[in-house]
Amino acid sequence: MKSTVKFKFKPAFLSIVFILISCSKSEIHINDKLIREISIIDNGNNDSVISYIAEKATNLLYLKLDNNKMISINALELQDIYSSYYKNNYKTFYNFLNKALKQEVSLKTNQVQKYEVIMFSLDNNIIQTSANQIEKKYLKKINNETFYFYPKDIDLNQNQTILYKMFINNYLISFDDYGGKYIITKYK
Repeated sequence: MKSTVKFKFKPAFLSIVFILISCSKSEIHINDKLIREISIIDNGNNDSVISYIAEKATNLLYLKLDNNKMISINALELQDIYSSYYKNNYKTFYNFLNKALKQEVSLKTNQVQKYEVIMFSLDNNIIQTSANQIEKKYLKKINNETFYFYPKDIDLNQNQTILYKMFINNYLISFDDYGGKYIITKYK
């Protein structure tokens, strides 16, 4: 009887182990080419480079915090956080950025408070909505690759979750201060 009991628990045990292993890896897939383009801003620390700001450096990035909230931050500020707090843990800004964008690293809340970040909680209803549904319901289509998002009557968590959802679907997010809108562009 004992061997039968062990046999019944083995498949269940293996299933649990498989689920835990599957869940431990990020399901967020950010384009590696984009991560490399953003990480170029760290070349500013090189003495032979006078000044360089990557084209993608002012776009918004979405990262996880240690308090289970999210932040929206630009790459220039994130590079400063990397230099101040994570440079000893990650050989390059690219390595840090790769882990952070895939949410394999949670930034410490106290490390981001002095920066211009938007802190928010993910809205589960928006997260479960497809990118196509978000496009139709919330965004104004400009062309096949560009949308505008006017977040007038939407609460902060929904607003930022919409942008986060588009970001993890390989869209670049920038904010137009003058027009009061977000510009969402498909990354190629």
